[in-house]
Amino acid sequence: MQLLPNMIAIILVPILVFVVLYIGPNAIVSCEWRKEQSAIENGMSTAIRVGD
Repeated sequence: MQLLPNMIAIILVPILVFVVLYIGPNAIVSCEWRKEQSAIENGMSTAIRVGD
């Protein structure tokens, strides 16, 4: 039964890598985008925000 853990690892590792690489940057980008949107709604331009 040594084959089963190997199969699980072969299947799970690429999925985990994909999730981290795909969802990680997207989560950061959407977080930045939300901050920018709230700044625009508050009447603060992005040019001022970048200068902080």
